[in-house]
Amino acid sequence: VSTLTFVPALIDRWPRAYATSVRLEEVLNIEDKIIKSDNATDNPKEIEIVEEDIDCGDKGIWAERKDLIQKFRRILKDDKAKTIISMILLTASTLCMVYAPKVAGKTVDLLGSNVNSSNDVAIYTNLALLLVLYSVGYLFKLPPKRIMGVIGEKVAYNLRMKLFDKIDLIGSGFIQENSKGQILSRLNNDVMNIREFVSSRISEIFAQIISIVLVAVLMLMTDVRLSLIYLVILPVYAICFYICDVKSRAHYDGHQKQLGRLMSYFERGLSNRHSFHEKGFKKINKTVIDNYIKSRNITSFMEPITTFLTNVSNITVYIAGVYLLSVNEIQLGTLLAIIMYGQLMTKPIKKLSTSMASIETAFSSIKRLFAIIDYQKD
Repeated sequence: VSTLTFVPALIDRWPRAYATSVRLEEVLNIEDKIIKSDNATDNPKEIEIVEEDIDCGDKGIWAERKDLIQKFRRILKDDKAKTIISMILLTASTLCMVYAPKVAGKTVDLLGSNVNSSNDVAIYTNLALLLVLYSVGYLFKLPPKRIMGVIGEKVAYNLRMKLFDKIDLIGSGFIQENSKGQILSRLNNDVMNIREFVSSRISEIFAQIISIVLVAVLMLMTDVRLSLIYLVILPVYAICFYICDVKSRAHYDGHQKQLGRLMSYFERGLSNRHSFHEKGFKKINKTVIDNYIKSRNITSFMEPITTFLTNVSNITVYIAGVYLLSVNEIQLGTLLAIIMYGQLMTKPIKKLSTSMASIETAFSSIKRLFAIIDYQKD
């Protein structure tokens, strides 16, 4: 049932994308029609311009992802120390959160095995330790958000300066040879995508991956049999992520490129609308819509898939745990700890599935930006 709740959200994506494009067309009032020139000597022309853009290169998915990660390391090079500090704090925060269920399980076992539990100092010690772990885990999450937010703004500024310097170095002919809209799209849309990704997404994704790894280790240390139920599904998650990445990559790249074409269309239409009319707005607009829908729908399928797999693993653990508890092979605290670990593992996996759109957008944007920054004029 909880899996089916995502279906309306998937169905709603196309109307929202279409409505956005229609509003854009109505506001700008740009249509495929011939506009007469104010100059009587001019003959109104209807032309269709073939856009030129910088070739970003087409590599295999693993080679491309490795190259893009290297590019992210380049833009974070100046703030390497701050980034490392942020990741260390996130690791400490995650470790505190992950270790807490083990303490909670021990506390439950002490309560169940000790008749005079109110006089047991170990129980109060564990409760105090739980309070400390959750408090420290929460507080350690705050500085990285601030640090990465500042780094994101700095990265956006540096990328813009590099783009301006590169365009100034290779001359104005570069802009004439390539679409102005593609240049403007990189300066605005792509840079903002990178800023948003660095400011908030990088730290979140790192924390989610660390959480999955630490939870898997501590889960195995608690009970191997129940842990395997959760761990067996991890490869299925990985395969689903890989398939979505492969299928959606071209659509994300196409969406960013077509946005540049739209900006180029607006620029030419506003500056030269009295001398000629360019065909193709509706065609470009439809391509933007199609790429948006396909890219988001593919990555959005990860959310119901992860929900379904999570529900299956949870139900299986509950049934197996109750059976092992009934035959006295495990204690109640062990089952409680495994259930809490299961929640800690599935939560970051769900977040990763919802972050796929921002990850793919950031990869597409960084590739387009460095196509100019690393451009070598023949």
